[in-house]
Amino acid sequence: MCHSLAELDFAELAERGIYYYIIDVDNTLAPRKFRQCTLSIRQALQSAVEQGYIKRMVLVSNVGNYDAARCGRVEQIAQELGAAFVCAYWPHIKPDPAPFLEGIKLMPGANLDNTVMIGDQIFTDVKGGNRLNLTTVYVDPLGPDHWVTSWKRVIEKIIFRITGWRQ
Repeated sequence: MCHSLAELDFAELAERGIYYYIIDVDNTLAPRKFRQCTLSIRQALQSAVEQGYIKRMVLVSNVGNYDAARCGRVEQIAQELGAAFVCAYWPHIKPDPAPFLEGIKLMPGANLDNTVMIGDQIFTDVKGGNRLNLTTVYVDPLGPDHWVTSWKRVIEKIIFRITGWRQ
């Protein structure tokens, strides 16, 4: 868990043999509806790639029903980062294993043991990664949520309080 992807200790993950990254888009890389990755996150990822801590990245984003505009946004951010991307459509949206496995296939050399899933939602990103026994990292959301997600945040806060995850 960390406040931002920009604060992640990429060197520590590399020491554990983790060099492949599946990353959520909305509120993990960019606030919802923004068409570019947040500058500090982009710089942190580029630095980690240059230092050899990241070999490959794939962005995995739920786009619900087929939506070319939303998928185009994911593609644009992926190109900005030099990453592959997966647009997850119903019924195979996160936390379903299918988009995660598709992402792993897009990263030659990646497997379940050397890949991390990073996202801002417990019920999609973290749960989906955990279903496959991936290392998972929860990051605080970057911006306001879609109304569908906002009710989940209430439950996340209860989980944080009960488990002591967040003080």
